[in-house]
Amino acid sequence: MKIKSTEIDDTFAEAFKMFGSRIIITAETKEWAIAAAQSITGFATSVIGCKCEAGIETEILPENSPDQRHGVSVLFFAMDSQNLGKRLVERIGQCVMTCPSTSCYNGIDNGNEVVVGGQLRYFGDGHQISKKILNKRLWRIPVMDGEFLVDDIFKVKEAVGGGNILIMAKDQNTGLKAAKSAVKAMREIQNIILPFPNGVVRSGSKVGSKYKALIASTNDAYCPTLSGVVEKTEIKEGVNCVLEIVIDGLELEDVEQAMRVGVEAAPVNPSQWTVRDLHMAHFAITDVGRGVHRVAERLNRAGVGWAGASTDSLDVWNEDWRVTATQRVHRLQAMDSNENGRLLLDLELESDTVPVLHGQQGFSQKGEDVGNASHYYSFTRLPTRGRLEVDGEVFEVTGTSWMDHEFGSSFLEADQAGWDWFSIQLNDGTDLMVYTLRDSDGRTDVRSSGTVVTSEGITHLESTDVRLLPRRRWTSLVSGAAYPVDWRIDIPSLGLQLDISAVLDAQELVTAQSTGVTYWEGAVDAVGTHGGVSVSGEGYLEMTGYAGAPMSSVLR
Repeated sequence: MKIKSTEIDDTFAEAFKMFGSRIIITAETKEWAIAAAQSITGFATSVIGCKCEAGIETEILPENSPDQRHGVSVLFFAMDSQNLGKRLVERIGQCVMTCPSTSCYNGIDNGNEVVVGGQLRYFGDGHQISKKILNKRLWRIPVMDGEFLVDDIFKVKEAVGGGNILIMAKDQNTGLKAAKSAVKAMREIQNIILPFPNGVVRSGSKVGSKYKALIASTNDAYCPTLSGVVEKTEIKEGVNCVLEIVIDGLELEDVEQAMRVGVEAAPVNPSQWTVRDLHMAHFAITDVGRGVHRVAERLNRAGVGWAGASTDSLDVWNEDWRVTATQRVHRLQAMDSNENGRLLLDLELESDTVPVLHGQQGFSQKGEDVGNASHYYSFTRLPTRGRLEVDGEVFEVTGTSWMDHEFGSSFLEADQAGWDWFSIQLNDGTDLMVYTLRDSDGRTDVRSSGTVVTSEGITHLESTDVRLLPRRRWTSLVSGAAYPVDWRIDIPSLGLQLDISAVLDAQELVTAQSTGVTYWEGAVDAVGTHGGVSVSGEGYLEMTGYAGAPMSSVLR
């Protein structure tokens, strides 16, 4: 197997049963929370010499922490639950309780119980106080800056340790670059840590030694300087540096996922022209008055700066197309010229409302596998102003926009052919998002869902709550696909019934120069009733899987 011209030897990945625990450290500021987390995870690279393995999992925003303060999640691993419990008592007592303003909480719901706060309480010398909140006991231990708050009970569970990747490089610099890329990708996976410095270890070990006092010694089969000395070597010609990435995880699936993304990310071609990441963008304008639908597309590599995306904020660009966001304003800019004329878009969208989270708190399941899902949110009504240009005619525009953002690392399942997705803004203030995933036999997948937003709140819809009935079809002269451009949406539980019609039939995108996917996406009108009252509105409809290969194979 090869990835980016790098050979992958998929024959060995050490892993074994361990016990794991998650603790949540909070503090008055992010700096103090991180300081405590760094302290408690020190000298915890390997159970061979450190009695436990530990690492920072992620930072936690105040709104998601147990006490609405800045937090850090830390994972601990040891060979048995009793030993792990001792390490928690020692390290929380010496590294967290000592750190100004901190508190410490259990971060796992299920598992064996170990008493932590109940042992640390004795430091209070009789002045400690216990408090029970929602059937959970906490201890308030007096310290010089106030009180140290700690859970009485922490949970430990069976886990997996020692999953590993070996990077074999021509020199140390190349190996470090590859390891850095792998570690960056792997640290995006939840429920795992990489316990060694910067996630990488050079002193990989084997079990046993010629010296009886040692339980482990240098992994001589992977030491380049010993390749001509030892009886058995795994060093191939041209390899002068071997680095190892060790993964500990709360579940085997998490370790497997971390290894997958690490193996994908590690191979590095030093040329900035190499194709590591391809960025694709589509841009379309429907001119209803003239009955014209204009489409532009881009495909560029990131290495030379032609396209890219920030990981710190919304800033995505593809040549001179760009989408950015500040705290209150989204900015959209795009321009394209070809033989059909010139298109230009320059809009500002005010975004001072909170986003609508679809699915379960923004987690939208798309398939049977747990990981086959996405994070999905929308800003359903953004006041908009700006400028459009179509073939030399300039329009100063105002209106209301809908911003959708869905992202994930997985894809459709093998039997899912495509989807039909609607976003509708009604004149009574109701906003509707609903989609149906179509199986290859045309049936609606049970993971189809939707969201309704009204002045009274947000209602999440399951597949059984919505009836989508396709009606009139339009056949494309370009692709031959027959798209249903008129629909009936019926949501009996909300008394909502809508007839959806395309404002223009020919709103197909044939994107041979970028994604290679042919699909229909465009403006629609809506009329119907809501709670017995007549309503009308406008929106957008996207339909995939009607032309070419099923979307499940396209996205693999």
